[in-house]
Amino acid sequence: MKMGPRSLLRIAFKYSFDLNLELDDDFEFEDEMANNSGKAHWAGFELGVQLNTNGFLDPTTTFSSTPYWENNISKSLLFNLNTFQHKFNIINEILGLTTGYGFNFGATELTSSYVLEHNADTVFALIDNNQVYKRNTLYSAYLTVPMLLELTTGKDKPYKSTFYLHAGVVGGVRLYSHQRFTGTYANGNDFENTTKANFNLNPWMLDATVRIGYGHFGVFANYAILGMFKEGTTVGVYPMRFGVSFNIPQ
Repeated sequence: MKMGPRSLLRIAFKYSFDLNLELDDDFEFEDEMANNSGKAHWAGFELGVQLNTNGFLDPTTTFSSTPYWENNISKSLLFNLNTFQHKFNIINEILGLTTGYGFNFGATELTSSYVLEHNADTVFALIDNNQVYKRNTLYSAYLTVPMLLELTTGKDKPYKSTFYLHAGVVGGVRLYSHQRFTGTYANGNDFENTTKANFNLNPWMLDATVRIGYGHFGVFANYAILGMFKEGTTVGVYPMRFGVSFNIPQ
């Protein structure tokens, strides 16, 4: 049975994200000479995971005074939908500056039955001793804009035969956030609760990024320059994000 990209993405979202995106099922990849090495490698979609750390100066994943910021990496998933790209060539089609925009959807899975609390000055979490949650997830979405120095090889070759290397930053502005709980009551009934709030999340995102790939496929690694939360509201939380990309030439 042949499955289109729309069907595959819906399956991924069903098991990973609390989102519902409508995508066009009618796109194809053309590897004509017009899609050569001069094309940027940003547009497309990416799947990955997120790991919370203390930052560049203390890149540990153990938060001794705030253990609620330790996350379950296997369930802390991210999806990037990069919808537009443009490359400004600097040296022919070999070296250029790539920009565009896209959307980052992140799911940070907390490691215990923590319920987030916040006011104007702080954010923290309390353990709910009355309930064990199957999923306890903080969701967020950002509009993103990359600024990438892009090096490609194979001038005048088809897009699918081109190596590329990126180094730069990805900035973003937060669009929404909420915490979602799922579990089972003592009587066996399933429940799903959602709390919509900003939880003092940083309204801005800025990641340093390195990306490498071949043709339509690649891998990426990001490290947050800006903290996940507003400065002063809690300890520094600097996510590391990494995963795989599927590039669509434009």
